[in-house]
Amino acid sequence: MKKILLLLSLTFLCCLPWAGQAQVTIGDYDIDYLTPKQYEIGGITFEGAENYDTRMILLVAGLQVGDKIQVPGDKISTAIDRLWKQGLFEDIQIYVTRIQGNNIFLEIALKSRPKMSRFEILGVKKGDVDKLREEMKIVAGDVVTENMLTTSRNRIRAYFIEKGFTNVEVATSTREDTLGGAKDGRVFVSFDVKPGKRVKIDSIIFEGNTQVPTNKLLRQMKNTHDVHYFKKMYFWTSGFWKRSKYQEAKFAEDKESLLTYYNENGFRDARIVFDTVYQVASDNLTISDSKKEKQDRLIVRIRIHEGNKFSFRNISFTGNTVYPSDLLARHLRIAKGDPYNRTLLEQNLKYNPSGTDITSLYMDNGYLFFSATPVEVGVENDSIDIEIRIVEGKQARVRNVIVEGNTITNDRVIMRELHTRPGDLFSRDAIMRSRRELVTLGYFKEEKVIPDAKPNPQDGTVDIIYKVEEGSTSQIQLQGGYGSGMIIGQVGLTLNNFSARNIFKKSAWQPLPAGDGQKLSINAVTNGTYYYALSGSFTEPWLGGKRP
Repeated sequence: MKKILLLLSLTFLCCLPWAGQAQVTIGDYDIDYLTPKQYEIGGITFEGAENYDTRMILLVAGLQVGDKIQVPGDKISTAIDRLWKQGLFEDIQIYVTRIQGNNIFLEIALKSRPKMSRFEILGVKKGDVDKLREEMKIVAGDVVTENMLTTSRNRIRAYFIEKGFTNVEVATSTREDTLGGAKDGRVFVSFDVKPGKRVKIDSIIFEGNTQVPTNKLLRQMKNTHDVHYFKKMYFWTSGFWKRSKYQEAKFAEDKESLLTYYNENGFRDARIVFDTVYQVASDNLTISDSKKEKQDRLIVRIRIHEGNKFSFRNISFTGNTVYPSDLLARHLRIAKGDPYNRTLLEQNLKYNPSGTDITSLYMDNGYLFFSATPVEVGVENDSIDIEIRIVEGKQARVRNVIVEGNTITNDRVIMRELHTRPGDLFSRDAIMRSRRELVTLGYFKEEKVIPDAKPNPQDGTVDIIYKVEEGSTSQIQLQGGYGSGMIIGQVGLTLNNFSARNIFKKSAWQPLPAGDGQKLSINAVTNGTYYYALSGSFTEPWLGGKRP
């Protein structure tokens, strides 16, 4: 039967970002392109889909027998686009096999992309090949797409750039794999790697730093070092075996560290005017002849605008009625004449790990809706006046205390450890103490114990949610020893979250009754003949479950 290709406008085809072949056309039928006609799909057949579930193909394409489609229209082109995005085909065509009245019959012709039978990595050492195979995460049977090849090349490049080979080149090639006489269309993929010379940083040159010496700036470059690094004054404090390799991401981090250092020492307007990294042939550098053939060198040049060094002058508070300004100033711990340090200002104002910041002072007394905003109100020569504008808000009380994620430990065991109770004034310190108590129990993964406060500004209350994730609490101990002509064996079992009240509940044995925070230990020692010792202990940490 004659196949007629469904027509898609040339403009549409040119706009599609397809790397392979996909087309729909219309042939001998009289179609009025200004007046699209609606058809019902009367049937769909397939060509080249032997290895695929045709129902899934239709589901992805969005075409089903009985659907109404416009011709010309975008239903068919959308179907091709959806199939193409799966990355499984290198050629997609949709034919019309016939038009019968208002029914249209289609055929979807597919050409699958080849699958990879195996791959090789050329040009590098075996140790690097083994590590690269783990990094690349590709296996036999994967569909060979341009995306897969590009991702693999990028991973190879990243691996060698990390080792200091910044000029690495990777080429790929594929060929039909006929190993063992196979003719199933699978391909053998080769990655040809040319690492090039290892490139080291010869010098880091700073320009424009008239107030901060170069050696202090170099100390901030934690990840970017030159080959003379070990001769610097900070040899013992900056890390010992770090190579002088260049990594763009790490270099960006170091530039941020430079600006942070400047800002924390009063240079609030400091900025990097420009930076550049360029390669210099080893022949132009004073390095030994034995190294010239093995490596090239980089020059890193950074130009800095330092600006003036500023100091704090007058710091005032407005809006505070609960605490006097002199008390707030003591908590701020910044004196007149100190170098202007915005980071320290924000830290002592909003959150200091020691808990002595101004926000803690308010929030530990229920002022959950408190806020403090520092504003520069005066800049004169090298001095800055700061006004801290405070909005105290109303005291908030705890409405609900909720625990989420505990699948073994009972709620009451957790609740009795908390320092937050419904009706209490909100306290950030009480929340942090509660978290520490939950971690100390040893029943939950420390990094998964997360307190969360849900404020309700309308009624001045707050819900506190403690999210936890159960961890391993039981232990089994096995020991053996030899002495005095005999072998002594010991076995012990410790259950740190036991539940004695559920011993006789069959449903609680999963595999052992747990969740009440009790501790049960059983220990047995024997030499197998005449000596036996059995000991046990039971600990209830809360008397009657009410008093610790």
